[in-house]
Amino acid sequence: MKIMTSSWIAIACMFLFLAVSRTFAGPPTIVDGVLVDEEVDSGSGSRALPAPAALTSSSIDFDTPELFSDTLPLRIFQTFRSGAVFFGKGVVLDAASFEVTGTSGTSILAFNGRTAVNGDGSIPQLPELILFVKPNLLGISRKQTVSVDVASKRDGRRVRLLAFNIALRLVDSDSVLVTPQMQTLTVSTATPQIVLIALRGEPELKVLAVDNLIYN
Repeated sequence: MKIMTSSWIAIACMFLFLAVSRTFAGPPTIVDGVLVDEEVDSGSGSRALPAPAALTSSSIDFDTPELFSDTLPLRIFQTFRSGAVFFGKGVVLDAASFEVTGTSGTSILAFNGRTAVNGDGSIPQLPELILFVKPNLLGISRKQTVSVDVASKRDGRRVRLLAFNIALRLVDSDSVLVTPQMQTLTVSTATPQIVLIALRGEPELKVLAVDNLIYN
């Protein structure tokens, strides 16, 4: 009986130690959508390992995720209403850890090909393709003007927006050197011709925040 009592006391002490350790560890640090122990060296090419699961009960809060590992790439976004189909590895995340300004709200389409891994194991890196379709996916939709905002705290790299027609010929393009402040890329044609756009970056551009996709 004494042995069993001693074992239970030891187990209780272990859980108490873990609880106290978590309490004094401080809040987690999230950098560019990745949970890290400390700021990632900007020159490092290593990827962050998935964060250990927190010792909490299961719940669903429907908040925008902060971590790439907590979500999946955006595929179809409100297709039946907005008519945009996404092909790529970007995910919708809370914008806070990206340290960019000029966003329209708290969420962005996020990329981090330097240190992040999505929930399905894919790497959230450019390029991102967006196809415009008619309501209920009943055919291709042609647009005349498309714009999107881009930013990155790791500035100085060029990002391009390319527009293609139904024959997949390039009909317009725009580019900008990214900064932490959102800037707008715009492509347009004299008549509605744009059916597909591509967002591409220089090979060195790994982290990017995207917002305000507008098309008509």
